[in-house]
Amino acid sequence: MHICLFGDERSIHVRRWVSSLRAAGHRIDFITLNKDIRNDAGAVSLDATSKIDFIVNGAMVRPWLVKLAPQIYHLHQGSYQPGSKFDYLAKIKPLKSLLRKINPDIFHTHQASSYGYLASFVDHPMKILSVLGDDVVVFPQNNLINRAIIKRSLQNARRITATSHFLKDTVLRLVHLRSEVAVIPFGIDLGFLHPVQRVPKTPVRIGIIKWLKPKYGIDILIRAFDLVIKAGYKAELVIAGRGEYEEEYKRLAAELGLADKVTFCGYINHDQIQSFLAAIEIFAMPSVSDGESFGVAALEASATCLPVVATRVGGVPEVVKDGSTGILVERRNAAQLAEALIRLIESPELRTKMGLAGRAFVEQNYRWQDNMAAMENLYREMLR
Repeated sequence: MHICLFGDERSIHVRRWVSSLRAAGHRIDFITLNKDIRNDAGAVSLDATSKIDFIVNGAMVRPWLVKLAPQIYHLHQGSYQPGSKFDYLAKIKPLKSLLRKINPDIFHTHQASSYGYLASFVDHPMKILSVLGDDVVVFPQNNLINRAIIKRSLQNARRITATSHFLKDTVLRLVHLRSEVAVIPFGIDLGFLHPVQRVPKTPVRIGIIKWLKPKYGIDILIRAFDLVIKAGYKAELVIAGRGEYEEEYKRLAAELGLADKVTFCGYINHDQIQSFLAAIEIFAMPSVSDGESFGVAALEASATCLPVVATRVGGVPEVVKDGSTGILVERRNAAQLAEALIRLIESPELRTKMGLAGRAFVEQNYRWQDNMAAMENLYREMLR
């Protein structure tokens, strides 16, 4: 099949769809608004040697390459202030023009807000929209204009996919659709993440991999960890990720006297996730927003046989089975989070039991190969 994907090149999820569909033998064109200037972004290569820039305000760069290797296009706009509304809306016409040139069998957009709204102006008979989380959970709640944008995006797609049943239900509360929303998770490559047999030791190491933003509850985790230490337990907290709140979270740890027990290790590449998860005993995911619509980080942890302590938000209860693969607590409740962590610190046997159950759960329900097959089947169904 000839598939054109439209999404953010900086997203590891989008990059993985592009790479996997290409590896499956499909002809893939990829259009993005945001060029990823980091070589390490997501650690999923998009084959930089085949990149083509499509210039909005004039001709296409290296047009002789288009027929040979049409793979990645970056939409640029030189007439308006970058990032402005005019700059954004000015991309509609060149996007439509580019789609006519590419002429794919399937036009698949990832994200209902910015990308989905632009795609809603494209007339293509096989148009799919994949919603990601905040785009339909948080964005439309901000104001009526945002809500109208999302409704247009959803109503102008022939088919919609969601990563969780929670996200599917959210979409159906926003609009009445003619076709069913397909639930296709963003699963785990079990060839990449392997089971780890952990030997009980002290201090017990608790870890998290997230962007350092308020929605992920890092401050709640630090406060819960403080309660764990004050209760006399020997533990360490390792925080992987970066973001604008990093210095604030470091100050909080220092103010609580935890500077020597909390480690901020910064951004880690996708190919470093296995080694990071193998070095910890408990994975924490204390998100406070329902924008946590799926919880792939929890599944990655479970794939390495880690027990997960997470909050009962969004689609997280679908991927963390309370009492089986981990423990669910209420959002913004540091005391309850601390109690769950202490329960696992006290019992290496429970950690092992939940970790093994987590691996089995991922193998049975969230294999990336199965998710890929489901997406390909959806494409074929549309083309019949």
